[in-house]
Amino acid sequence: IDVAEFPCGLMAIPFGHNHISDKSVQSLALLVDHLPKLRHLDLSWNHLKAMSAIALAERIGLKSRTCTLEVLNLQFNSIGNSGAACLMDLVSGMEPFPSRPPKSLKVLDLSFNGILVSGVMDQVLNVVSHSPHVRSLQLNGNEIHSEDVAAIEEVLRETSTSLTKQEMVVGLASS
Repeated sequence: IDVAEFPCGLMAIPFGHNHISDKSVQSLALLVDHLPKLRHLDLSWNHLKAMSAIALAERIGLKSRTCTLEVLNLQFNSIGNSGAACLMDLVSGMEPFPSRPPKSLKVLDLSFNGILVSGVMDQVLNVVSHSPHVRSLQLNGNEIHSEDVAAIEEVLRETSTSLTKQEMVVGLASS
């Protein structure tokens, strides 16, 4: 790819509703490398699965120190638990992304992705308790149970003293 061909000032890419599949994942990941001012990446309503989410997380993780991405919208795809877990590990700085979360990422929208929230509860709790830069974690339209909500509520209550100048929104409406 010729880097000179990329419009380096591009800050938002609205790729929603485009039938993008896992076949395009390497090209999508390269956007993170070649668009240094990218703030908003909307990949909603496509055909992305776990492989795409993991590849994006790995690429963003590699660029975490210089990444300017603030909003990653993956709603209405099929990334499932493994893709969601990897993305949440990225934003909270957990393995395989230790101590290098992208500090600019403020919104992670994983709504309607076939996620069983109890299967990624550790990752959800890590985002809530270890990611002061994240302002919104959207999990609407996935499978969530009352005990999951109670666990998240408890962690939010415990961390509320450290969130005095920050407000975190966790979208949890079940499907």
